[in-house]
Amino acid sequence: MGQSFGRRYAVRTLLALLWMPVSASRAAELRSRTESLEGKARVIIGNAFMSLTFEPSQGGRCSVFGLYTHILNIDDALAGWKHKGQFSSEFTWANCPPNAIETFPGTYLELFSYNTVVLSDANYKAIGDIGFEMLCDYIEQGGNLLVTGGPYALGNGEFEGTRFLDVLPVTLSGPFDLTWAGKGKSWPLAAPAGASHPVLNGVSFAQNPRVFWHHFVTPRKDAMVVLKAGDQPALVLGRYGKGKVAVLTLSPTGEGAPGETEWWKWDGWFPLVRSIFAWLNMR
Repeated sequence: MGQSFGRRYAVRTLLALLWMPVSASRAAELRSRTESLEGKARVIIGNAFMSLTFEPSQGGRCSVFGLYTHILNIDDALAGWKHKGQFSSEFTWANCPPNAIETFPGTYLELFSYNTVVLSDANYKAIGDIGFEMLCDYIEQGGNLLVTGGPYALGNGEFEGTRFLDVLPVTLSGPFDLTWAGKGKSWPLAAPAGASHPVLNGVSFAQNPRVFWHHFVTPRKDAMVVLKAGDQPALVLGRYGKGKVAVLTLSPTGEGAPGETEWWKWDGWFPLVRSIFAWLNMR
């Protein structure tokens, strides 16, 4: 316990040092940038790092890097989508390899100018103690988070003993929790029997999407399980402080047998992405 407290205290001390010594000109620049974003929504995505700005009557601008990010096609899913029917999306991406993210907001003022963060197969080492401590504070104060699975995510992401575990609406089953269905096997992706949630409005399962790899987790008592892969949670929604958190336990890996549809190629994936973003940004 003492070691954990010491680490947390050291991290918060570093955060104070990181945040406070900002020149007057830099502070003015960030303040101006933040004020100019009033009425807009911005998103950071890590592995990759994406900024999404909802602006009236503008199309999307996209530059994409990072493991599996191109497979999830979140930018394509949101192309033409308008938040609350008013704001379209603009994307800028930066790479987040497993050992270190290329860029991350250097101050709370900069981080808090974003309204949603998506960690797409990102591990703890990539963002580090300071970055994740800032991220946890950001969500606690009203920011939103989407976490997706993969070989560097969740139990594979070396999050043991960190505050980030408190943010998630699930508890992890342990290190290396990414599980394979087995050769020639898969799990069906579907809503739990008898369950309904606004996130699933307009999402069709007629193609019978299949899952080959996903993280086994346990939903917290106050969390909502929206989707399951077989009998295991696949999409779990929850809150941390004033913010919202969505965890998609699936990894976009594996290959379906003839006649099977991989979940990330399923025609319900894009509507689901739009619904998740709408839920995260709904107040």
